[in-house]
Amino acid sequence: MKENTTTSIFSKIISAAVLLAIFATSSEVFASEPGESNTWNLKTLGGNGPGSLRSQEQVSETRNNGNLVTVWRSNDDSSLWVGNNSGPAFNFASAATNVAPNVVPYGPNGFAIFHTGTDNRVYWSRNVLGGNSDA
Repeated sequence: MKENTTTSIFSKIISAAVLLAIFATSSEVFASEPGESNTWNLKTLGGNGPGSLRSQEQVSETRNNGNLVTVWRSNDDSSLWVGNNSGPAFNFASAATNVAPNVVPYGPNGFAIFHTGTDNRVYWSRNVLGGNSDA
């Protein structure tokens, strides 16, 4: 019986030491892409009022062949907005959504944007920045 008590106390001491080592040490986390900052910055896009991006929900971004595409739901209504490489943002046709849209790389140079419409149907469009879009 004494051996089990000693083992139990020893395992609790080891567990406490491991937790202390995990939570007592802190270090900076670097999760940025090469060439990007590891700090938080205001997201801005040119030609859109003061230039700061505002959204009701999370913003979706992806890279493909050197281009960065950003899509988001408007902060004011249910419209979708698209930005390319921090250039001027544009309203995405007549698309409307009640939830955040997503963008993914599509092919070697394109992009595909997915969103749930206000009618609860899923819509997508590809290569929207290259002029070849499917809705």
